[in-house]
Amino acid sequence: MYRASGVWRDESVASRFAESIARRPASIAIVDGDRRLTLAELGGATSRFAATLRDVGVGPGDVVSVQLPSWWQTIAISQAVLAIGGVLNPILPSYRQRELSFIINEARPRAVIVPGRYRGVDYPALLSELDLPEHALLTARTGDADDLVIARAAPSSRPARSTAGPGRGDDIAALLYTSGTTSTPKGVLHTHNTLLAEGAGIVGTHEITPDDVLMFTMPFGHIGGILYAILVPTLAGNRTVLMDPWDPATAIDLIEREQITVQPGMPVFLRGMLASPGFAQARVGSLRLFPMGGSTVAARDVDDARESLGCASKRTYGSTELPTLTTGTASDTPDELATTEGRPIGANEVRIVDADGNDVAPGQAGEILGRGPELCAGYLDARFNAAAFTADGWFRTGDLGTVDATGHLTVVGRLKDVIIRGGENISPKLIEDVLLEHPSVAGVGVVGYPDPLYGERVCAVVATTDADFGFTTMIDYLKGRGLASYQLPEKLLVRAELPYTLTGKLDKSSLRDEAAVA
Repeated sequence: MYRASGVWRDESVASRFAESIARRPASIAIVDGDRRLTLAELGGATSRFAATLRDVGVGPGDVVSVQLPSWWQTIAISQAVLAIGGVLNPILPSYRQRELSFIINEARPRAVIVPGRYRGVDYPALLSELDLPEHALLTARTGDADDLVIARAAPSSRPARSTAGPGRGDDIAALLYTSGTTSTPKGVLHTHNTLLAEGAGIVGTHEITPDDVLMFTMPFGHIGGILYAILVPTLAGNRTVLMDPWDPATAIDLIEREQITVQPGMPVFLRGMLASPGFAQARVGSLRLFPMGGSTVAARDVDDARESLGCASKRTYGSTELPTLTTGTASDTPDELATTEGRPIGANEVRIVDADGNDVAPGQAGEILGRGPELCAGYLDARFNAAAFTADGWFRTGDLGTVDATGHLTVVGRLKDVIIRGGENISPKLIEDVLLEHPSVAGVGVVGYPDPLYGERVCAVVATTDADFGFTTMIDYLKGRGLASYQLPEKLLVRAELPYTLTGKLDKSSLRDEAAVA
């Protein structure tokens, strides 16, 4: 069906990148600090990196683990991996021995590419502390020049493959690891077809053109990095401005200086910019779109982005497995953009089902199932597939949601993020959404904690600087907003800020631990 409709064209990311270079070779592709590269220059760097990888025996189907910050070299190296038919395995720079050991031993990369030193960490030395298996032929680092420096090469009789070329549509192009706070990360397999479908869906829905200037502020090591640093620029030919590490004041300066038009991000990025001392005098009128995803996005976040930045904003919903299932569109009302996750993009589809897998009525809550041309090809460890996919190919998101009569999806909670107090199911997200409307609440996480009588009780962990915001204030506010008595938190923890995972998601695991002993 996807081939018949032309969504899957059985092309490779590398071939589409070559087409982009041929169309606009002199166009500025990347801005990284003082460095500005045209598409032709980026293509030249990609070719040099590809030659280095081929010379040491990396070829089609080989995994290349890339643990680099959001630098221009990261984009060129990633394109180089894809150009020789390799499998790109991006890893967050913040990962250390435990995560690296797991990923490297499961992914079995033929090469591991790291910085020489980044933010005080000697990465070759870090890797040397690991028991790297022999299948990791090469450990390379980025040098001061535009090259790769061989830091370690294991003995191998494998010949160099100078004829390696890009893969085809159904070949695996990327291996991405999910981020989890309690469970073992899962390696997600994406093909060229699924990645290009995702990129095309976002380019079309966000209406990105070669005239757009996109600011890339997120870590490269997850699906958002592949999407906005590789796929969107490859397909749209837009300019990409890199910033690493994230800094609100620098972001404001870049918007002004580079005339940024699109800034994908998360609520934490928005809050940081709005709280920056220089924001009141900032000239951010070039922005036309600030889409948000990757964590819980409240209606207030979308409204604040629209009102304070003066641009369109909307929520996006997806996962590593199904990158952007839904998002808002230009035809949506401000309320639909702020309070829903939008509708399926492209050829994506959504179902809401009950515990028995039966479709529920419009407006009724159930588990969100999704499928589409961007859905991954499964997990590297195939044992995870049975639980994650239905027999007819729908992906079980693990989220609870509703779909209204117009097809708009609203996430109402996690299937497993449900607090069961005395037999009553309580949705933490419902309480969080209401508390986020309080003017003193900057952030909130609602979790359950063990109780011998009820099984679980409810705790709210609130980020606020208001010294007068206490338990009574919270309860009175929630009662006033119509929450039932069984939904009211029985404990309040006030913090200056909340903990987040490496990918910007609220770390509820640590909040549960804290609530259990407080």
